[in-house]
Formats: sequence, C-alpha cells, structure tokens
Amino acid sequence: GYVGGEGDAGGTSRWHAMMRTTFVLAILLVSALGMQQRKSSTYRMAGQSLESPQTAPYQRQRLMKSSLLRACRLRGGNAQQQGETFEFKAEIAQLMSLIVNAFYSNKDVFLRELISNAADAIDKVRHESLTNPAILEAEPDLHISLIPDAGAKTLTVWDTGVGMTKEELQQNLGTIAHSGTKAFMEAMRKGEAELPLIGQFGVGFYSAFLVADYVEVFSRRGEGDVFRWASDAKGSYSIELADFEGLKRGTAVVLHLKEDQLDLLNPQTLRELVKTHSQFVTHPIRLRQATAPATPGTEAGESAPSSPPSAEAAAAGVEPPLSDVSVEDVPAEGNTPTPSDQTAAVEGWAVLNQQPPIWMQPPSELTHAEYAAFYKAISGDFDEHLALKHFSVEGQIGMRALLFIPKRAPFDAFERETRSNQLRLYVRRVYVAERVEQLCPEWLSFIRGVVDSDDLPLNVSREMLQQSNKLLKIMRRNIVKKVIEMLTELADSDDGRYQVFYTQFSKNLKLGVYEEETHRVKLAGLLRFSSSMSGGNQTSLSEYVSRMGANQSKIYYIAGESEASVRASPFVEALTSRGLEVLFMVDPIDEYVMQSLREFDGKAFACITTANLQLDPVDGGSATVSKEEQSRLQALCNMTKQVLGNLVQNVVLSSRLFYSPRGLLPPQ
Repeated sequence: GYVGGEGDAGGTSRWHAMMRTTFVLAILLVSALGMQQRKSSTYRMAGQSLESPQTAPYQRQRLMKSSLLRACRLRGGNAQQQGETFEFKAEIAQLMSLIVNAFYSNKDVFLRELISNAADAIDKVRHESLTNPAILEAEPDLHISLIPDAGAKTLTVWDTGVGMTKEELQQNLGTIAHSGTKAFMEAMRKGEAELPLIGQFGVGFYSAFLVADYVEVFSRRGEGDVFRWASDAKGSYSIELADFEGLKRGTAVVLHLKEDQLDLLNPQTLRELVKTHSQFVTHPIRLRQATAPATPGTEAGESAPSSPPSAEAAAAGVEPPLSDVSVEDVPAEGNTPTPSDQTAAVEGWAVLNQQPPIWMQPPSELTHAEYAAFYKAISGDFDEHLALKHFSVEGQIGMRALLFIPKRAPFDAFERETRSNQLRLYVRRVYVAERVEQLCPEWLSFIRGVVDSDDLPLNVSREMLQQSNKLLKIMRRNIVKKVIEMLTELADSDDGRYQVFYTQFSKNLKLGVYEEETHRVKLAGLLRFSSSMSGGNQTSLSEYVSRMGANQSKIYYIAGESEASVRASPFVEALTSRGLEVLFMVDPIDEYVMQSLREFDGKAFACITTANLQLDPVDGGSATVSKEEQSRLQALCNMTKQVLGNLVQNVVLSSRLFYSPRGLLPPQ
C-alpha cells in the first residue's frame, strides 16, 4: 500500500523501495515456483481461491504466483522483463582437444589438410596476379615444399602462396572454424566468378596438432613483414614479428613433431602420404631429401638451379620410383631453413606429384600414352589398360570421371574386405575414399579409375560424405551407364579385346545381370556362351536368336559342370537331331542368371533337362509308333520301375531321346 502522506518525499521513497523489494521477491518466488512446478505434473485449476481448504499446496503456489505477477503489473506500471541475448562460450582448450582428437579418424590426413591449404593459398595468389602481376615478382615460382629436419624433429610445409598479414593470422588461425577460403569463394561469387578451392570449414589447419605438440606458422603477404604465429593448442597463441630466411611471400608451417610421430621425418613415408591423399593437387609438391654425395670433380651446385620444375614440366611424365626421381641441388645460400648438419650428403628436391589430374582435361587433348601412364600410376598395374571411358556430367550434379578396365582380373576380385585399387573418389582433386559402396555396384568391382566432383558435401574432417545418398545415386547411375556403353563398344569391335575381357570378367558381368534390373537386357546382350552350333567359339544371345527357325519360340540351354559333359548329354541329341541349337551353361553362376533372366528379345528360356519340357514342332513331322509297340514299351517301363523301386520317381516313354536308350531327369 501507499505509505506516507501526500507530498511526503520520505514516504514516496519508502514506497519505491518497498515496491523494488516486492518486485525482486516476486521474481525470485516466481522462479522458485517455476522450478518446483517443473518437478511435478501440471493440472488445470478452476474456481478455487488461495484460502480455500480444498486447494492443494501446489495449487496455492500457482495462485500465489499469479497474484504476485498481477501485483507487479499493477504496481510496477510499465516495468516489464526484457529478454537479453548472450553468446555461447566454450572452454578453448577442451574445444581444441575435441577438434584435434574427435574430428579425424586417421592422423595421416594432417598432411592432406596442410597441402590443401597451401594449394588454396597458391590459387589465391594466382587469381590476384590477374589484376596485379607485380604480386608474383618477389617469388614467381609457385610450389609446395616439404622439409623434414631430423635434427630439430620438425616437418615444415612451405608454400609460395598469397601469405597472411598479422590480422589475417588472427582471423584465419586464431578464430576456430573461420575459413578464409570460404570467405574468398563468397567474394568470388559476388563477382559472378568461381575458383574451385578446397577448404570449407576452417578447422583443417588444426589437424597439425594430431602429430605435433607445438606449431609455428611464419607468413608474409606481399612486401609486408614476416609474422610468426605459434601455439601448443592448449587455449592460447602468440603473434610476433619474426625473421624467416628465404620467405619472400607465402607461408611456412613448422610442426614440432611428437615423439611417436618421428616416422614422418622419413622421406618415403611422406612420399606415400602425398601419393595417397594429394597426388593430384595442381601445384608441384616437392620434398627435400638427402642424396648421395657428389662425385669427385663435380660441384654440388652445378647440376640445376634451386627452383623446382614448373607445373607443366611436372605434369609431363609419370611419377618415377624413388631411385629414379630427379633431384635438384640446393645452393649453400638456399631459400629454405637450414637443417641440422649431419652428413656430407647433398640436399636435393624431388617432385612428388608428377602425374597430373588428366581427368580434368578434355579427352581430345590426351594421348594413349598419357592415359596408359595415368592408369599405371593409380592402379599399380604393370600392364596397360584394356579399355577406358573419359567423360563429364553436368546437371543435377557436376562430375568428371576416368574409368579403366584392366586386362587381368585381380586375385581378390570378389573379396570385399581386402579388395584394393578400386574406383577412387575425389572432391576438388583431393582424395576422399577408395571404397564408397554407394558409388559403384558390386559387379563393377573390377573398374579402376577416378571420380571427381565439386558438389559432394563432406563432413568436417573431409574423410567421409555428408548426407549425400541422393547425389551418390545420381553418380552411380551415370557410372553404370557409361561402363555399359564402354562394354558395348568393346563387344562391337573386331580386335579381340572383348574376348579378353569376357575371359577375365564374365562372372562380374553375370552378377550384373542378376543384380541390375534396370540394365538387365543390355547386360544380357553382352553375355557369351558356347553352343551346339558355335564350334569352338562363343555366341551371343542375339546371334542365337538370329539363327532360330521360324517355328522355334524358345531359347534352349543346358547347365552342367563342363562343356564336355553337357555336350554328351542324351537330351542334347534330341534337339540337335531336330536342328535346334542348345546353349551350354557351365559356370555355376549361370543358373542364378537364368533365375532373373526369363527371356531375351521376346524369346523365353527353356532348360532341356526339365521333365515338363515341350519341344516345338519341327517341319517334316515325327515318327509314329503303333499301339502294339507302345504297349510293349510300356510293359518295359513298368518292369524297369519295379526293378529300380524307390530309386526313381517314375519311368515313362519319351520322344526327347534319339540315340540314347534312356535318360535321367530331375523330379517334377
């Protein structure tokens, strides 16, 4: 109530103080009652007062709460609770631990992430050079360098890309999940252009802490200063001016490796990681490694300049083996950090990704030798490919693919767990996976090659696809369609290559007939069988149909263990004597194929060993048997049944035999 008379300032102050106290108490009580109410069930009340003896305690609490709120609204005038907006907070050390240890299932991907970031930086500087050519003057050679230093236990990933200022280091490395690449792409789109960069999520850099307990980043943009960013991923980082010898433009990431990751200092380990994950990055990836000392009379710096081969030169050949790789000597005053002196061996550069991503080029610009070199590089096969299909698809999804058929079936063709060197999936030329079951059906497990798409969404670690079943189904449809086109072209050729393919991969093709309902007819046209009229060759179903007589309505076949056994079957002679052709199916999978392939070109399949087979009438009629002869033969059948007893179901007369006196049929 109002306390104090009119004009009583003291009374007014006391009234305001009491109202503030009442308001605060009301809010506290409302909050307490709200918490209490959430612990109990909610009921609807009607017609009960606070003093009513029938009112339950929880109901009295609700009535009190309602009364206090009304009092606050009446006495408080315009006093209303205002909503506030807060930002989420995170424990940075725990967040970094989560990123490092939970996002990535394989530690080896750290190198892929750092190389991808370096490639993006080079793409950015190339794009900026279109309008500002002077930006390339300080360092015209664009490349990525890997520098292991066993003495210092460090691995340096150095690029000659666009580099970063102090502010960009703060923004790109100091702000978790900030993607400089994504921001750059957004700016590009506003200018109605697009550059296919790799990074999207802004967390790839932190994968460095999978293998390093301390990371330094030296970066220089243009003619600016060199800044050093450093962190141990425990919640803080530092940025300071620094000096890094030879850094004219770009970024050098120095990883201080953990004790259990020192194998990364082995050049061969780095070569394998690059080949697996970053083999087709556009820019040269060069590795510094020790080579044999120079022979007497040869100066260490005579053989070549310090810069690596250009991208065009690197793209010209096939990745050489370690022993044959070209090495460039580094002058005494090179542009790389000086490693710990260990031996008198010459330090040199080896380009690791000399095989270019040729699937990105138009087929008209490529030669057979380039295709053959690429196939050998990705498959590990010593022989050349048997056939290939190079295509691109636009529409619901953009994809490029280069598919190969090997000359020989691998020993593990049907071993799903151990099968290797399959169809490799890339997103923006960065390796994602080799076994994507939704991308390629089981029957096409023999296909080798690459599929690349800019449209596939990946999870944060870029190790698996993110909710992309619809897109994968589209890609799968296109792959199956193109492979069938390739096989059809191969079958239509007269160079004998299809016979080589069928000898090696006929089981895969038959599995495709069994599994692929959509393309079953097309695949059936690619099947080949020996027959009673094919001599020593195999025939297609289309050729069989073309030889059928006017009255023949079925495609006859017999299944067995070998061609010799089915050819000698007594049931074949009845058909061949009538001039009918019989297909010989001697592969165990053939019977499964026939379960799904009911007809071809409108002609039904008929197994000649079934008891209820009805042969088509043949021109010229058939021999007639007198009633007396039929009676005599029937008596022979009855006696044979009596002798054999339960060994046979029945013994009947048949017109399906010609030379043979009897034959065995499966029971009906």
